[in-house]
Amino acid sequence: MALSTGHRHLHGYACRRTVPGQGRGGLQMVETIADQRARVLRMWNELDVPENFLVAQVTPEGVLMSPPAAPQHSSTVDELNRILVEASNRSYRVHQTKGMWVAAQPAIFVPDFMVVARGLPPGDISSEDTLLVAEITSPSNVRNDRVVKYHAYAKGGVAQYLLIDPVDEDDPSVTLFSEPSGDEYTRAVRVPYGESLTVEQPFPIVIDTGLFPLDDEE
Repeated sequence: MALSTGHRHLHGYACRRTVPGQGRGGLQMVETIADQRARVLRMWNELDVPENFLVAQVTPEGVLMSPPAAPQHSSTVDELNRILVEASNRSYRVHQTKGMWVAAQPAIFVPDFMVVARGLPPGDISSEDTLLVAEITSPSNVRNDRVVKYHAYAKGGVAQYLLIDPVDEDDPSVTLFSEPSGDEYTRAVRVPYGESLTVEQPFPIVIDTGLFPLDDEE
């Protein structure tokens, strides 16, 4: 689950923040984006994740740990993986549960799926490079997916956020968020389970939500 600490977007002091403590001559110490990334990555790589947890993520709110997926979640992952892989071509890569650096937080999130262009350095994925992120909500991570990650992905420049929400209080639904601005997405297309959702970018796909299970019964 390790990420490398180098990244081509990190240059000098283009974005920085003051951190507690003093440097030489009583001056305040300044932490660059590169410093932040190295610190968060070190924290993430040093996590001692219990065996009964699936993934760990380092966010401004603390460390998030996800328990093993329920059958419903696993079945939805299988369906979405098939859809994405079959529709993609050699210009893109589809990653599952791979770490993604979000400098705007700073944080490391581990989406259920990421789509990026081929050619990126292995293990070196930043939110600005991510063309599509997909999360599948479960009862244990509702707020993370609907609130924490929604704002983080928009603020981090993730082009599109696909939220598959089988535990939606109204009806199980799938929403495609796009056109990020600040920490919000300015466009959203939502369909209830049973209808199809078309995604045009980065490659055309039609998601038949009727293939997603409604409960934990296979």
